[in-house]
Order: sequence, then structure tokens, then C-alpha cells
Amino acid sequence: MAMPTNPAAARAEVIELHEETDARYATRADEEVDAYREGVGKKLAAFLAGEELRIRLKPSDLIRWLEDGERLTFHTTGITNGYEDIQARRTVEHEMMGVPLEAGEENRPRYGYVRGSLEEATELNGYGNVLIRLADDLRGRATVVLGDSIGSSTRNRIPVGCVCMVAEPLADVSELLCRFPDQDVAAADQLHQACDEGYQYAEVQIYDRLEPNAIRQVVFCNGERATGELRRLIDRWGLNFDEIDGVLD
Repeated sequence: MAMPTNPAAARAEVIELHEETDARYATRADEEVDAYREGVGKKLAAFLAGEELRIRLKPSDLIRWLEDGERLTFHTTGITNGYEDIQARRTVEHEMMGVPLEAGEENRPRYGYVRGSLEEATELNGYGNVLIRLADDLRGRATVVLGDSIGSSTRNRIPVGCVCMVAEPLADVSELLCRFPDQDVAAADQLHQACDEGYQYAEVQIYDRLEPNAIRQVVFCNGERATGELRRLIDRWGLNFDEIDGVLD
């Protein structure tokens, strides 16, 4: 499964939006825009370099994943912990990620986030207390935005309104269009502070089938405990497993 290479449909609109906000942030910092952007690029690269990819989900999601032998998307399962409108999701994947509107399951992204996001955030915890730590080699098949692809881009207006980010390769965010424009990355000391403050996580879009062998470790957080059924499935796949009272850093 390859990352889409066609340009995002809304790219020109995103560039214009970032030019406006960057000019404002640069003025506030008493810098030229180019110097401001260079500093932001270095900071963002440092935030994202080598960081682990993760998924948060509910026990029922993990059962489905391990029983199916693959992490299937909403387009096939019809089940999501996020926004339910499949047409809005298709539109965002097209405009922000360059995924063709008619793409099948095999060419759709699987969603996660980057370590350094705020694990205690209400929005992230809402996806579930089962934290999946993913294999490092997936970073080369992932793109990123500094917020939630649907929630941040639509400003809570559905169907899709103003797309404000472009998903860029995790290893090369040099165009800086993966940023949420209403958040000043230059003022951030940690990754989650560089993201849309309404979500406080950096979402990744992973272009891989995500079979269970992509899981480095399963961690049940916030006092969540695995059922006997889940323990048997975890053992069957030979997965590293833990249960903790808080949330993994």
C-alpha cells in the first residue's frame, strides 16, 4: 500500500491560509516570515524525529483487529470512534491526503497519532484506554497533520467546510502545511502544544495493512483490564502486553 502521490485538491487554499497566519506570527515575533518559517521547520522536525506511532482504541476494536488479522477502516467495517459521516471522511481524505474519492479499502489510511501528543487529553482518551505501540518501520509509510483531520479542518462544521492542513510525509514536513494554522508552532515547547489545542495530538495516517505483527506492545491504560477473551487473542498472536493504572508516556 503506497502513500498517495497526487497533490491535495485544496492545497492552494491551505497555502494561502498559512501565508496569512505566518505573517501575523512573524510580526508578533519581530521576525521576517522566511526566518520565522525556518525556525518553525527546525522545531517541528525535532518534535517528530523518531517518535513512536500509536493507536488508541477500545477493547472491542482490538478484538476485531486480532480476530480479522488486519486493522480494517471505517469504509469496510462501518464502525468508528470518530465522526460517523462516511462521505465527509472520504472528502477529507481526498482534499487533505490526496486519496481518490473512489479508492478502495486497500488504499485508505489507518489512523493513529505520534508519541508526544497529550495522552491525557479528553479527545485522545475518547478513542479508548487500549494503547497500541506500533513498529518503527511504519514511520516510512505515514503522513501527519498537527490536529484531527476531520475535527480541526472542519471547525465543527459537517459536511466538510474549510480544509486547513495538508497531510505531509512524517519524515519530511518541510513544506509545513501539516500545521494547524491557528496554532503557533514557534511558541511550543512540546509536540502537543504545537497541535490544534482542541485536540492536542498529532494525527498520523498509515498506509499499511496493519496486521497484528505491526504491534510492538498492547498497554491497557487508566485501570482498564483485559478480558479473558482478549488475553487469549493476545497470547495467540504472541504480543507483548501490560496493564497500568495511568497512561503510558
